[in-house]
Amino acid sequence: MKLLYLSLLLLLSCTAFSQNKQWTWINGTAQLNKPAVYGTKGVADASSTPGARDGAESWTTPDGKLWLFGGLAVNSNGNHTYMNDLWMFDPSTNLWTWKHGPTTADPQTSNQGTQGVPSSTNLPMNRQYASTWTDKAGNLWMYGGRAQNRIGNLADLWKYDPAINQWTWISGTTNAFDEGEYGAEGVPDAGSRPPNLSSASAAVDINGNFWMVGGFTLQLFTDDVEFTTRTIWRYDPVAQLWTYFGDNDLVAEAISHFPNFGTKGVADPANLPPTRLAGGLWVDSSGHLYWFGGLEFYFVGAGSDDLRFETATRNDLWRYDTSTRIWTWINGNKEREAFGRYGTKGSPDPLNTPGARLSFATFDMLDGKMMLFGGSGYSEDNSGSLNDLWSYDPSNNEWTWLSGSKSSNEGAVYGTKGTPDSLNHPGAASELNSFTQHSENAIWIYGGGGFAANASSTSESGLLGDLWRYAIAQPAEDSVQVFESFSAKEKRGYVELKWKIAKDQATDHIIVEHSRNGNEFEKLGRVQPPRRGNSRSYSYVHVLPGKGDHYYRLKHVSKSNKTDYSWVERVTVGNPHTLPHNLDISFLLYPNPF
Repeated sequence: MKLLYLSLLLLLSCTAFSQNKQWTWINGTAQLNKPAVYGTKGVADASSTPGARDGAESWTTPDGKLWLFGGLAVNSNGNHTYMNDLWMFDPSTNLWTWKHGPTTADPQTSNQGTQGVPSSTNLPMNRQYASTWTDKAGNLWMYGGRAQNRIGNLADLWKYDPAINQWTWISGTTNAFDEGEYGAEGVPDAGSRPPNLSSASAAVDINGNFWMVGGFTLQLFTDDVEFTTRTIWRYDPVAQLWTYFGDNDLVAEAISHFPNFGTKGVADPANLPPTRLAGGLWVDSSGHLYWFGGLEFYFVGAGSDDLRFETATRNDLWRYDTSTRIWTWINGNKEREAFGRYGTKGSPDPLNTPGARLSFATFDMLDGKMMLFGGSGYSEDNSGSLNDLWSYDPSNNEWTWLSGSKSSNEGAVYGTKGTPDSLNHPGAASELNSFTQHSENAIWIYGGGGFAANASSTSESGLLGDLWRYAIAQPAEDSVQVFESFSAKEKRGYVELKWKIAKDQATDHIIVEHSRNGNEFEKLGRVQPPRRGNSRSYSYVHVLPGKGDHYYRLKHVSKSNKTDYSWVERVTVGNPHTLPHNLDISFLLYPNPF
């Protein structure tokens, strides 16, 4: 036995931990269709939650707080309905606060008030699929959306000021057939304003201007016609003026102006993307717009008696130069309903492309890259709800598959709430609510319509009420500050764990936890710091772990009984050594080096 111990001592070496980008289940429930729990208005509470909902409006303010309004939800009475309640989540406390609006979404509670005048009694109508922006002062803006209890879309613009907790009706109407006013193209005009719209793509540029492209609109045309558009709108929140660009939203224009892809990568004034709703929009540092995916309504047939719409999802990516007003098709397929090409996870490739989809989550550009998650559409070989995360780099025109599945309708793997894990991932979902937290270099998603844990069929889908965070930074900096490093490596059939505690941590002990499936962890050992000194480096050897996959994590317990978890490390053991009588031995060596 002494020879065994001596041989294991030789295996110790200093290794750097691997950098991981991981999902963390932060808040909410793994159960479907759970109603909201409101608590007291204006008071943060651990039991408060917006509940299950999709198609809500979402914002991130400069202070890093996440905001959520309306959407299709399960209200306090247990009914599925469009809501007009406003919520705020504080990542520093992991608590939701019900800030504004009713609990039952009675449409009679809405009140436009006086145009341009904030008031505590002002309240937008209940809705989903509105376009949203955050201005530089941290105010929340919202345009249009799909209204309940009336036919069609809205055409109203609202602003919410978090400092005074009040809404202001800025302009527009709730008329379902409002066709807007177009004015002169490319010229800010007090007379210009968009038509009724829902599911339009929205983004903010570096100058603070709001952009809105495409969407779903309703007009009177022989019969009432709903169709998708490609019109571009810009709003200056300081001057409070709209500017109209491109083809207008009149149904006659949509019928006569067919898409023209031109040559991929070549700008041409004749280029024209397909119309669509529920696509993704980003703005780069040069002010160029990037428009991806969504659902296209296209005309088929000839003559008024045979003219009809068909629908299809898209995965084409277009760039719009706002100075020249020219579109360029730069990536994706010209064909409708294209399957995805995933390549190797984490590796960019000019052949990679997400499959055609709509109603996916989009995020503000981080580190010069665009990101999207999930939606409803096409995976590598089938269709359904998706849970794949992608980034796009405009500098080299390449997509990277970051996480999630290549198949559709995957259930979530929640892991331990608050603990990042390489195995964690949200369930497949569409109509999600997304947030970009620039201060932490992180993205968040909430709810949507999709699949919870272990769901495997459409009968197990529903409205979700879970909040997830995807950490962009290194785990040691982003996930758990206590652990500077943590690694697990297989050495001749044994598993060696090494970690380093951050300086000035008042360590009482560390629990080493082990799992065979990555979800259920059990205590493997307890590590005490040295009696004297302030050791920061530790090693632990798991002898005879058994063949197959093994998962390890660390639980740091401070002298004040505060606990912090590390991320999870996975090790695959091939042909383990055996000892007489099948002994199962683990032991600790510290300090390191020994």
